[in-house]
Amino acid sequence: MTEETKQQITYTFEDKSYDAHKFTDEGKVALESVARLNNTISLATKQLNDAQAASLFYKEAINKQLTDEMLVEEEPVTQYMDELVEDLPPESDSKEI
Repeated sequence: MTEETKQQITYTFEDKSYDAHKFTDEGKVALESVARLNNTISLATKQLNDAQAASLFYKEAINKQLTDEMLVEEEPVTQYMDELVEDLPPESDSKEI
């Protein structure tokens, strides 16, 4: 490629634009890394947003099917918390989400 046909690549910092073709080799590598990392961040953000939306959808599906017959009856707590902790088994089979 000749100078005239090179794609213009600029880097903006503090409201000033710089010609990336004039960067040092180290600067060019750093600019390429920043661009790649920004793409990675953008993709990860989209994936996170998708996962959060899917999680909400599934929680709504779960909540819609709940009935009173599914309720777990709990006994009122009458002991102090430190007494309860002492009485807990090492591992409980009950898992709350």
